Amino acid sequence: MRILQAGLGVIFVICFPILLFTSGVRVAMTQISFWEFLFDRHEIVLLEPVDRAELTEIAHELIAYFNAQRGRYIGEQLRQVFATDHEVMHLWEIMDAVQRAYRVQEIILGFVLVFLVIGFGYYKGAFWPKLAKTVIGGSVLTILLLLLMGGLVIFAFEWFWWEFHEIVWPASEYWILDWDKHNLIRMFPPPGFWFDACVFLTGGMAAAALIAGGVAGAYLVIRRERT
Repeated sequence: MRILQAGLGVIFVICFPILLFTSGVRVAMTQISFWEFLFDRHEIVLLEPVDRAELTEIAHELIAYFNAQRGRYIGEQLRQVFATDHEVMHLWEIMDAVQRAYRVQEIILGFVLVFLVIGFGYYKGAFWPKLAKTVIGGSVLTILLLLLMGGLVIFAFEWFWWEFHEIVWPASEYWILDWDKHNLIRMFPPPGFWFDACVFLTGGMAAAALIAGGVAGAYLVIRRERT
């Protein structure tokens, strides 16, 4: 059992940054205020300009679509805005990637539940310091990965963004869009829009990792002083 728990602890540490990342994706893909802030910051203009209220309504429809509330096929309103088959196919690719991120998050949450049940079931109250140490390990790994990702985003964003698409959609060219033909690239203009989105996502992950690691570290310090 000790070997099993140690193995689960290592997996927990590895999964910690993935859990924070997928959770950040879920937040970004459900919060309209996040989208509206970036729309205002980058002064979005479509091929046929729309006002702010119409842009927000389009964003609401996209959020519902990406969260699989509209099924696989886009509705009439989105079809009018994203009128080409090229855009429609990439919208489906994005929805599929978002849903895969959600599934990964749910699988990791299920693993965390099993890890906690086994840990507390075997060690009882003595599991708290072990849990705190694994949380600290996961937080440290997250920060290290974010430093690496942050360097790529800041100093080589275009390469990073291209490679990201090649990894997520290796056999597709639908993500290659034309500014003069496609509203999809106008609504989410690279590199600025996605650079800011990456900054917010990594910033949120860093804050969550620091808070979790700080709480776990404080618990260990207080426990040590009491004993």
